[in-house]
This record gives sequence, structure tokens and C-alpha cells, in this order.
Amino acid sequence: MGIERHFSNLTAGELTPALHARDDLDKYQNGVATALNMVILPHGGLRRRPGLSKIEDSKIGSNGTTVLDGVKDARIDPFVFNVNQKYVILFRANVDTEDLNNGTIEIFKEGIRVAVIVTPYNDINVIKELDVIQSADTMIITHETIAPYKLLRQGSDTSWDLAPLVFVNQPPQFDFGSGPENVWSDTRGWPGVVTFHQNRLWLAGSTERPTTIWASKINGFFDFDTGTGAGDDAIDDTLDSDSFNKITNIFPGRELQIFTTGAEYYNAAKIITPADSEWRAQTGYGSKRLRPINIDGATLFVDSSKRTIRQFLYDFNEGAYVSLNLTLLSSHLLTDIRSMAAIKGTSIDVGDYVYAINEDGSCAVLNTMRNENIQGWTHWVTDGRFLDVVVLFKDVYFLVEREGSVFLEKLTEDTYTDHNVIAFGEKPTTYNIIAETTPSYPISNVIENTDNVVYANFSGGTPINTLVTNYHEEFQDKVMKVVADFSIQDDAVYEGTPQDNSFTITRIAYRLEVGINFVTQVSTLPYSINDNTGNVYYKRKKINKVDINVLDSLGVYARDRQSPDREFTVVLDEAPKPFTGFREMYLLGWQREASIDITQKEPLPFILRGIGLEIVW
Repeated sequence: MGIERHFSNLTAGELTPALHARDDLDKYQNGVATALNMVILPHGGLRRRPGLSKIEDSKIGSNGTTVLDGVKDARIDPFVFNVNQKYVILFRANVDTEDLNNGTIEIFKEGIRVAVIVTPYNDINVIKELDVIQSADTMIITHETIAPYKLLRQGSDTSWDLAPLVFVNQPPQFDFGSGPENVWSDTRGWPGVVTFHQNRLWLAGSTERPTTIWASKINGFFDFDTGTGAGDDAIDDTLDSDSFNKITNIFPGRELQIFTTGAEYYNAAKIITPADSEWRAQTGYGSKRLRPINIDGATLFVDSSKRTIRQFLYDFNEGAYVSLNLTLLSSHLLTDIRSMAAIKGTSIDVGDYVYAINEDGSCAVLNTMRNENIQGWTHWVTDGRFLDVVVLFKDVYFLVEREGSVFLEKLTEDTYTDHNVIAFGEKPTTYNIIAETTPSYPISNVIENTDNVVYANFSGGTPINTLVTNYHEEFQDKVMKVVADFSIQDDAVYEGTPQDNSFTITRIAYRLEVGINFVTQVSTLPYSINDNTGNVYYKRKKINKVDINVLDSLGVYARDRQSPDREFTVVLDEAPKPFTGFREMYLLGWQREASIDITQKEPLPFILRGIGLEIVW
């Protein structure tokens, strides 16, 4: 018996192997077994992830910098003044070997390091636990062992200042047992987390007051004087609960939200004042000290397991906030989350994406559109380890460890390799001539119609065949992929000397890309359907034929058999053109679990719109 099936909705993404027998789930029909280095499209398909481009000041550190438990000594955060003035803020520990008491902040704009500032953050454990919040030209930086600092952009890309945050009036007081004293100090500790909400600066979770929240006066961000308790005076609140759970995050969602090591809270007051402040406990999962993010109207946080991302969202049926598990169906992709960021639509996609970096160096990527019931994960790997991620409006930067060193790289659409360098030539212009007789000079295109003949003459343009890469010495003897237009050239090896710091190809092109290859793979789930004898899941089956429905794609394989990109009618000395349509392939072999692996081994465009299978059993 046989049947044909078409899979065009793959928005459930890669499902955990524990679910590969759960064909009764609705998500099973929309999921895949593997989605490696792919991005879920909101329209239903999958596409090859963008490549990572080498930026001008890409190298961050090398083997000589401090390494603690295998973790490199840096983290990155966003600083967005406006859509044109946005910066990557990189914190580093123990950079200057002559002064191990200091770290640095390095500031990058569009891949160029524009400023370096000395900081008191000289320990990677401190750097990992810093909390930062930015508004306009000011970033507030907190840690429970160091007094808060203020990073100020002083009117230009290169002018920045870092200074201790100076409080107006006396800080809040507390009696620790020997009379009132400042609640914050080097002895008692400092607030560990920070945010802005309702025109106040909020601080929370100091060393000796781990469950207390403080808010500044309205429009007086550095004044924490509680005064007479008037509506615009500062606020000093302590969570009232039956357990002593340290505050790990404070986040300005639709209401002000507090996350602790054991529970999640929000403030029910519409306008929070000293007299009207109501903290309500909601769920009890606990939160890792990793700043939550907002996506699609919900707050996403990493719970105390360190491997689950939950969606903190108000449920009107419950009349309370719930913490939904966003990683349940793809739990194998998230192990120990160290960094998280979100982008709300990309330059070519309308979906919202969440990037989660694991301690093992992999990256799990969520596509979510809650109102359309789209939610699915894929996973990315690279030749090295992902360390951190940051989103600057529509730009995504990754901190990546390669060949023992750390690099800052930018996610770049329409590139197909990692740590890539690209050069563009100038394509020729086209002149159209309408005539009834053939002109005397060479013509490259002729279009005939009933009235006349249109001659299209191509002239000018600047093709290229050499690309200067400026790679670092770590890449000596590294095999690099070379793509000329959409033609794969012979692999190149970087010899690591200045005079050889370029790649030359034998043919000309108008787009030349050199970088590190990564493979893609989409594997379908075991096929299952009910026939008149029952469910065929456990029966031996054979896939007779697969139809791969692609859009503008090249270099696609099915079970290690390549679908040809050229037809007999094409000009063989030109680069192949991306193909749209069906790639039909006939296969052999019986299986208990009928599935298909669709891969791509070379750095070329790939958009999978659907998969058709002809199956017999």
C-alpha cells in the first residue's frame, strides 16, 4: 500500500527525541527531527541561517587572556541611543596584565572600536552577574559587591565617561542591629539589579537586604529620600513571603515584575507610590541571574533550572500571571543557558526571534508569533563556540571563540559562511536600442516582438577576482570556502603572512565571499498514518520518491544524493542561478522509521518551502 504526503508547515521546529513516537500530538505534524543551522519562516518553511561576518575590529582576546573554568573573560551588552547611533558595549576582565585590578569597557560602533574605558570590574564572575539598564545617553551598571556606576555617552561616538553613581540626599537607612545606617555600603553590599519604570530608577537585591526593592523619586533618578511618603517620594519595599528568596531580576513589563531564586512577583498598583504598592506572588519556578527579555507582549526569563525559558504572561482565565514553558517540546536544545537576546523582525523576516546561548557553545533559536500560534526552535553551531549575543535594533552580534581566540562577529543576511569577508564588483549597465536591423556592434540580448527588435547592449562594470581578508594569525593553514557569485571555487588556505593575506580566484565575479563553512540539515520525523489495518508507524516502509520544494536555492542533497543545479541547456562557464520549484529524487531502501535527511554541504542559498514524500508499506 502507498500514499503521498506533503509537509509544508514546519513551524514547530526541531522536536526533542523523546517526542519522536508521539505522533498523536498536533505539533508532531508540524515538526522535524533536526533543524541544524536553519531559521523557521513564519510562512511555514525553513531557510539557511545567515552567515557571520568578520568586523573591522573583530579580535577581542586570545589565549593570553584570563580563562576561568573554560569561560572567556568577556560579555557584550547593547547601547542604543537611536537607530543610527547604536553600540556594542563589551566588558572585559583583567585585560591589562600590568594592572590586574582593573577591567575595561570597549565600545564598538558598526564593528569599529571607538572607545576604551578602565572599569573596576576585574573578575569574570562579577562581569557575568552585572545588571545594566540604559536610557537615552546613560547606562546604569550594578553589582551587589561594587557601588553602582554610570556610563555616559558625551555627545559623540568617541567621547564616553564612566563614574560612580552619585546619590542625591542621603541613601535609604536601615537598622542592622546597631542603629540606623546607610542600607548600601561596601560593608552591607550594593543593589544587584536595576531598571527604569514609571519615571523612577529602581534598585533591588543587595547583599544584606536581598528581598528589598528601592525606587527613586519621580523624575529624580538618583534621589532615594523617602521623605514624608508623598506620592512622588522614594519607595522602600520588602517582599512579604514565607520564604527568603533573593531577588535576581527586576523587569518593567506591562507591570513591574520581580524575579527571585524561588518565585515570581508583579506589582498590582497601576501607579506605584509609597502608599500604593502591592507585590503579588504568582508562580514558583525561580529565576537565574540573567536579565529577562520582552517579546510579543510577554516577559521571557530563564528559570532556576538554567535550561528552561519561561513566558511570564497574564492569563485572564486564571486572573494571574502564568509561567509557560517555551522549551518543553525542544528541551534537548537548551542545556545551561548563559545568554539570551531577542530581535523583533529582521531585514527579511517578519517573525520575532530569540537567541539563547548555551554553555557548550551552541545557540538555540526560537521563532515566535504568539497570535498566529507559531512557536518553534532550531539550533545553530559554528566552527568554534558561541559565547554571547546582543541585538542592536535590527543588527545581531555574536561573541565567538575560534581557534583559541575570541571574536566579535555580525549576523549578516545573504552571506553563507562564518567569519566571512565579502567584496563586491560593479555590475555592467544595460543600454537598450530599438531598431529594425541588426546593429554592427556585438549585442548580448535580443527580444523580438511584432513591431521591432529590442537589442540590449551590456557595457561597463568592474568584475573582481581578488579579496583581501585581513585574517588573524589564528587562521594560518585554515581551510576556507570561496564563493564567486553562486559558484563554489576551490578551497583556499590562509598562509598567515601579510603578503598572502588575500584570496585570488581564476574566474571573475561580481560578488566574492571567503569564510568558514557550516552545514545545514533538515530531518523529517518518522512517518506515521492510520490505514485500514491500524497505525503504520511501526511497519517497515520505503520512501520511493521525495519532492523537495525550494525557493532560490542551490546545492541541496537528499540522503547524501545531490540534486543537480545545472541543466544541459545552461552555459557552463557561468555561475549557476538559484532554482525555484521542485527537485524530484527517487530513493531506495526499506526502513522501520521512514524519514528523510535534506542537507546542504556547500555555502549556498537554501529556502525549503515544503517536502513531498511518496511512501509505500
